[in-house]
Formats: sequence, C-alpha cells, structure tokens
Amino acid sequence: MKLIFILLLIFQTDTLPKKEKSYEIGEEIITGEKKVTINEMKILKISPIDPFSLIDEKFSKKDIELNDEVFCYLDSSFLPWLLLNFPYLRIPIKEKVLKENLILFLPDIQKGVKNWSLNIYSQNGKVLKKIANRGEPPKVISWDLKTDENHYLNVGEVYYGIFLVTDFLGNETKILIPPFSFDGIIYEEKDKKIILLNPKKIFAPEEKEEREKIIEEIANLIKKEMPKEIILNLYRKNERNLLEEIKILEEEISKRIPIGKERLKSFPFFQRNIFEKVDKIEVFLLK
Repeated sequence: MKLIFILLLIFQTDTLPKKEKSYEIGEEIITGEKKVTINEMKILKISPIDPFSLIDEKFSKKDIELNDEVFCYLDSSFLPWLLLNFPYLRIPIKEKVLKENLILFLPDIQKGVKNWSLNIYSQNGKVLKKIANRGEPPKVISWDLKTDENHYLNVGEVYYGIFLVTDFLGNETKILIPPFSFDGIIYEEKDKKIILLNPKKIFAPEEKEEREKIIEEIANLIKKEMPKEIILNLYRKNERNLLEEIKILEEEISKRIPIGKERLKSFPFFQRNIFEKVDKIEVFLLK
C-alpha cells in the first residue's frame, strides 16, 4: 500500500506545470556555444619610418659644432634626389661677385659744412665720376657704377676716390677713399641684361675657386631670367689663347645649364686698337 502511494506521488509531480524562470531586463541569456572561424587576414604592422634619423645620428655626439658645413649637410639630407638634379635649381652662394651698384659710407662730418663733393678717379688720375651738393653730406651714397660720360667702369681696374668738404670760412678737408676694383658688374638695358667680367678671375689657374663662384652666380642669373638667347663676347689684348678661353667659358656654362648651341653663342675678339685695349668678358642675356 505504501509502495502504491509513493508511485502516485512521483507521477503527480511530473504532470505539474513547471515554473518559468524570470530574467532581468538587459540580462544576457547564453543557451549554447558555436564555433566561429575567422577568415580575415591579419594586418601586418610596419614600424614607422623616422624622418629625423639622419639628424639624430648627426647630433648624437655632444661635442658637435653647429657650423655652415653641418647646416649644409642637413639641407642636402632633406632635399629630394630628383630636386638636387633638377637643372634649373639655383645653387646657394655665400657672397655675390656681380655688383649692380656701390654703397659708399661717407665720414660723419660735424655741422658747418658749406658744400661737399665726392670724386672717383682712375689709375691715371682722371676724374670719372663727381657727386657734389651743398650743406651737410649724406651718410650713405648709392652709385650705379656709371661715369659722368654714362659709361660703366672697367672690370679688373683699380679706382680710388677723394671726399672733399668745405666749411663757410673756405677751409677744406680731404678724405681719401681706399682703392677698389670689381671682378663683375651687372646692369640692364631695355630687353637684355649685361654682365661684365674680369677674364683674369675666369682663366687664371690660381683663381679656380673664384672662377667657380663667378660661373655659379652667372648660372643662377640665367636660371632666374630664362633668356631666349645668351651671347658671350671675349675681348683680349693677346690672341694667343683666345679660342681656347672662349671654349672654356662656353663649356663651364653649358655643363651647369642644359642649353642648346642655338641659344648659346660665343664670339672671340682681338683688340687691335692700342688706345682701347681692355681685357673683358661680356655676357648678354637677351629676353
């Protein structure tokens, strides 16, 4: 009897309705697991390139000296290789050889000046340029290197000046301006630029470094102006090396600038007139 009662209780509990579980809002229900295969390719991480590695190597030493060579090295490190070989990129220069004018700093004169004058003389003592006025003189004078006859000075020749001051009592004070010369003069006329050069600085073997400076400055000017035609005139008192020298000048310019023979023309001249014998180079940049 007891066995029958126990069996009835077991069957009765199975037939009773099961109470459903309750969940909170937002609660995650995990009912099973599923295998997931990832087929996406992994991205390869490349270490970034340090653009300042060259500088770090250069500045790793504590005893480094910051001079022009270091800055030149850094500048060249950052310039792209193609840009370095670009034919119309101008070359940096430290000092200009070609002069467009002359800046003269006059002595400081006290008050009481009636008039003053500045005379520029040639080696023979001939007055080439005279600048004069009344009253106190200016502290600075800019001169375009033209004589009173509207001619430019000759390159390679030595000149000097005398600064003369007169007071109201007629007393004169003379101050000598030290001798000076020019290796290159540049000026402009209408549709062309003209460069006057001293041949000694171009063709003398001991002036090789100076020649490089002058030719590079001329090349920079050609790259800036982009002339339609370039004419080289060489005037010599001696015709012995005339053809050889004009060829050297033409080659020096051609190797720095890709310019055809139809745009670069050269003419050697032997000066027979004994009164006008002046060694000079003329470079015409025709626009």
